Order: sequence, then structure tokens, then C-alpha cells
Amino acid sequence: MPSLPSVPQAVKDGVKLTALAVWLADSYHVYRYVEDYYREDNDDTYDDDRLAEDRRVLALYADDCAPASLVDKATFDAALEHLRNELKTADPSEGMWSPDDPALKVLAESAAFLGGARATFLQLAQPFIAQGIKLHSKLESGVRGRFMRTFKYVFGMNFGTQGEMFQAARTVRALHEPVHGEISEQGSNVVFTTGSKFNAHQVHAIRWVASTLVETAIFQYEMIVNHLSEAEKDHLVKGGSKMLRLFGVVPDQHDPQTWREFRRMHSAMWRSPALQVSRGAKETAEFLLLPPSVLNQPLLDMVWWTTFVTMPPKLGPQFYGRSVSWFDKVLFALWTGLVRFVYRLLPKSFRQLAAYTQYRKRTRGLWPHESALAYVSATATNVLLDQAMPERDPEVARVHVMKKLDAKAF
Repeated sequence: MPSLPSVPQAVKDGVKLTALAVWLADSYHVYRYVEDYYREDNDDTYDDDRLAEDRRVLALYADDCAPASLVDKATFDAALEHLRNELKTADPSEGMWSPDDPALKVLAESAAFLGGARATFLQLAQPFIAQGIKLHSKLESGVRGRFMRTFKYVFGMNFGTQGEMFQAARTVRALHEPVHGEISEQGSNVVFTTGSKFNAHQVHAIRWVASTLVETAIFQYEMIVNHLSEAEKDHLVKGGSKMLRLFGVVPDQHDPQTWREFRRMHSAMWRSPALQVSRGAKETAEFLLLPPSVLNQPLLDMVWWTTFVTMPPKLGPQFYGRSVSWFDKVLFALWTGLVRFVYRLLPKSFRQLAAYTQYRKRTRGLWPHESALAYVSATATNVLLDQAMPERDPEVARVHVMKKLDAKAF
């Protein structure tokens, strides 16, 4: 049997140099993107426009935190009915999005999924959400169950049929019914004090959770995959407002209608005293990323560190205990540049979420090779989750986290 022709050394060297150049270009893209994204947030000077925006956002936030600002059952049912009427001309098998909706360009990518820890930490910085999770989630025993339940319903809302979408909304509503109580930690804030009531049906909590998911999805996509046009980001912001109806929140005239408005709202929230990383929030973060064994330590440490580097300048150090250094930024750019380089070489069917693959199969159909790649991707993801999120002894986990928090003493 004749042997295959050898590849000339010059060609091999050319491929290596090209790969190196692309990696460095991708690393530069990551560095510049994160720097530019937070440029305004690193600037401590306040002009009249920024001060006015901060005051406006805080006023709206305080209104949404009023005791009467709860989504009751009647309001929830009315919001679902309104959304059902909006979608009545669409194919019921499509659910929230039509197959050619531009939002799916971002929502289908697992790159957005990689920002899950960042979105969760942004939510934990909101005191009501942090207290609700601390009191009503059993994270000491492990996070796999909560993780799978959360995304089961999120994916059901985004990629399910209309029936599955509305059922997921009702299930989430029922799961949140017992989530209420009081803020127990000492502290002061523009919207809460010790003893303030919290409830999972409060409008401000729902809005904040939903907005962090949209903002993080766009951030991750642009950092790892490609830039989006202003029109595409505007569309995602408006789509997020539509998703709020699944939680019973009716969009109003104060909601951001463009990416620019949406991004300024987030910047104002990050700077404001409305977000405060409590000890309870740090405790929950530690439980979420607690390695189940020494073998998992490097992976979870990497998630901790990358989340810290991509957090807003005010909030990241409150979780991690120190500020981001220039070395962090450069090392993060090199690492994430490599992730970006490899990720964009992968076939789309491998990169896309399994829930989106099922959506495509139902609405458009899949080629056999797409189904095979999607199966391999889903299997690999499950193996990784099994390794990173096994069950653990709750008492051992609690002792470990308490010692770690006491040692940090921040």
C-alpha cells in the first residue's frame, strides 16, 4: 500500500505560525473587549448625565422594592394570557422564538452558558436574592440538582413548545411560592435594612435576574464568538422584556428599549449601593464553586478566577478579596483567547446547546452529521458536569466553607 506523501516542513511551520498569530489576535480581542466594556465603570468621575442616570435607576429600583410591588397570582395569569395572545399567530411548536429569530444566534451558543457563574454572582450581589438562595437552597449537599432544575426550566422557556414554555413558567412560579422571609444580616442599603422582607415574587428581583442573564449572554458571545451589531443587541434587549411576561412582570415605559439604555442601567446598578455583596452572598458563592475533591480543584479554581476577572470593577473584588491586576488581565486574555480560538474552530452543531438542537430538530430538522455532533457534545457536557458537581457531605462542605470565609476575612 503506497504511503501518504509527507507534508513539507515549510507548510508545517506556516500552519504553526498562522495558529500562533490567530491565537494572539484572539487574545488581543479579549483584552480590548473587557477593557472597553468596563471603561466607563473604571472611571470615578461623574458627569451630570451619569449622576442623573444613577438617580433614575435607584428611584425605579426602590419603587420595585416596595412591599406592594409583588407579582400576585392574578397579575401572573394575566401576563401569561397576554403573551399567549401575542404568540397566537405563531406555530405552537416554535415556542418563544421563530426559527429565524436573530436572538437565537446568541441564545443557541454554549459560549453564553460559560458565563453562568458571572450571571449568578451578579444576582447574588442583590441582597434579597442572596438571602432567598441562602435560606431556601440546600447547596451544602451539592449544586448539580439545582443546576439541572434551573436550566431545565430556562431552556423550556427559551426552546420549548408553547405548551412547554407556559408549563415551565407555572412550575417556576410554584417553586418560588415558599421563598420569602427577612434579611437577617446586619447592614444598610438604600433599599433594605436588617429585618426587611424579601419575596421571590418581588418585581425588582425578577427584573434583575432576567437582565443579568441577557447582559451576560451578550458579554460572553461578543468576547468569545463575534461582535454583534447594535440592532442585534437592541433586539435581544426587547426579547428579554418579552421573557419577563413568563414571570408575570409587565414591561413598562421605564424598561430599556435599546442596548445603550440597557447597558447604562446595568452600569448604574453596579456603581450604586443597591448592590452589596454580603457574607451570605460570599458563602453561597463558595458553596457553588466548592471543589468536591482535590482532583476538581484546578477546574473550580479556574471558574472562580475567570468569573472574578469578568465581573464589574466594584463587585468582583468584594467576592474574590482583591482587585484585578494587570497580570490577571493579560493571563485571562491569553487563556480566553485560546478558548476563543478553539471554540470558533468547532462545528456549530457541536457548539450549540442540546436544548437548541432539539428545538431545531422539531422546527427545521437536522442532518445526520448534525445529530451525531450534537449527541457527542451533550455526552461530553454531562461527563464534565458529573465530574465537577457530584454529591458531597453537607457537614464537611459547611465546615470547609466557613473556614475559608473566616480565613479571607473580607
